[in-house]
Amino acid sequence: MARVMSGSERSTRHEHPGGPAGQARDLYLHARRVRADIEGLLASLAALEQGGPDPHTRLGPDLDRNLALVQQATDHCDDVVVRHFRIGGDGPRAALILVQTLPEKDLVADAVMNTLTHLVRIGRAETGYEDAIRAGLEQSGATVPQFEAEDELSGLVSDVMTGEAAVLVDGVPRALVFDVKKWPGRDVTEPMAETVTRGPRDGFVEQALINIALIRQRMPVPDLKVRLTRIGRRSQTPVAVMYFQGIADPDVVGEVQRRLAMIDTDIVPADGYIEQFIEDRPMSPFPQMQVTERPDNVVMGLAQGRIAIIVNGSPFVLLVPATIHDLLTSPEDYYHRPGFSTYMRSIRSIAWLLAVAGPGLFIALTSYHPQAIPTDLLITLEAARASVPFPPLVEVGLMMFAMEIIREGAIRIPGQIGATIGIVGALIMGQAAVQAGIVAPMAVIVVAAATLSNYAVVNVEFQQVLRLVQWGILLASGVFGLLGFVLAGLVMVTHMAGLTSLGMPYLAGLVPPVSWRSRTPIIVRPVWERKERIRIRGPQELIKQSHESAYGERRRSRGDRPPV
Repeated sequence: MARVMSGSERSTRHEHPGGPAGQARDLYLHARRVRADIEGLLASLAALEQGGPDPHTRLGPDLDRNLALVQQATDHCDDVVVRHFRIGGDGPRAALILVQTLPEKDLVADAVMNTLTHLVRIGRAETGYEDAIRAGLEQSGATVPQFEAEDELSGLVSDVMTGEAAVLVDGVPRALVFDVKKWPGRDVTEPMAETVTRGPRDGFVEQALINIALIRQRMPVPDLKVRLTRIGRRSQTPVAVMYFQGIADPDVVGEVQRRLAMIDTDIVPADGYIEQFIEDRPMSPFPQMQVTERPDNVVMGLAQGRIAIIVNGSPFVLLVPATIHDLLTSPEDYYHRPGFSTYMRSIRSIAWLLAVAGPGLFIALTSYHPQAIPTDLLITLEAARASVPFPPLVEVGLMMFAMEIIREGAIRIPGQIGATIGIVGALIMGQAAVQAGIVAPMAVIVVAAATLSNYAVVNVEFQQVLRLVQWGILLASGVFGLLGFVLAGLVMVTHMAGLTSLGMPYLAGLVPPVSWRSRTPIIVRPVWERKERIRIRGPQELIKQSHESAYGERRRSRGDRPPV
């Protein structure tokens, strides 16, 4: 007969320390583990059917059997090499297994091979040679890389393939795995897509550990947390999640980790895969995450309570949540004087509006509403278009299409030649089109101004979106005039108003409610007036500097002069 539980027992049974969200997260992680176990069993059955070794086979004390399993698992991998030697010169037989292109050869030769070969004579203890070898490595005095034991074939093969060196010893049912990997890559250089006139000049590279180090050196505090995981059934791509404990919203951090855990694919070659998997509206053309290659930009985002996602193999880092304000501002806005930064931010705001609306507004006015154009300018425009056989929509569309071809071709041509060919090609093509009577000079001016204005946008992904929106507004204006121009603009604004980034409204920072001390769309406040953090999903710490340390408090006092 079932026992009737008391009220306290029922509450103890159903309560969870993290609440309903934490209980749901635990259930989801348990389901993931169950699915992983099932997939492992299926992989084992598939391997046995194909005549290969079971990846979950445990290693044994027989060295020859272990080597046969490794050789069978790495069949046709010619870069995997095996070197035979004896521990202590005349001790038990051993084998070093590594991928010859990934580990640091000096560490393998000096710290591993020489140390193990020149160990004092190893005696077989009751538990085998493992404890004696460990004690010998610890007492040798040599600089030995960090090592750990691995007793499964799948773990051994995975470690070797990621650049570590494994040592199998006859009589030891486990492998000693040494961390000697050194991934090939380029040095830290200046960012290419986010250049600044004032500020740091180092940019991210393709190695996730180096990128983490670039961020960590700017904030060497334990509150900066790094959570590592691997995504991709075959690629096992390392992915790091960085956030400031005490500033970042724990619910947002948990949501990011939940979405990353839901990714179930075979390979993850770059951050673009992660972005499309975890964003709120993947079918929207607007980027919902900030992509940056500047460590200082990531540091400022982390200090505001945002979360950084670092993917190994990509020189870009994802910052979430992201708003349109984050995509339209440059990190150097806070390095220059507030007045100059406000002026430059105003120029950029006008530029991106011109890039989006310029061609469409020109088509709507010249084709449907010429009465809105001053008479002298209208006479000049009509005189220039007297010999043009195409309507304004066609000639502007042709020039925009030609600019897209020139832009794409200039990117694909390597080195400085691409930029030179792009400039020369645009000049020659524009001049030839005007002389041939295909387009009017004003159409060339409008398209050139819109193209240059598009380059003034800081975020590269937002530049690409503006080019798509530019075509939509152009077609709507060419068909319906100013009515189509206004409707296309309303559709764009309405779509952006409905977007979110990890639950954060996309237009937050441009529309109320906005804290004047934390963020303004165009005006850059002095650093001593930015006392509060931006309210991103409720950061735990809103105040980032004391009122006493702010020069603004002394400035507000009439009789107080700033110290010299």
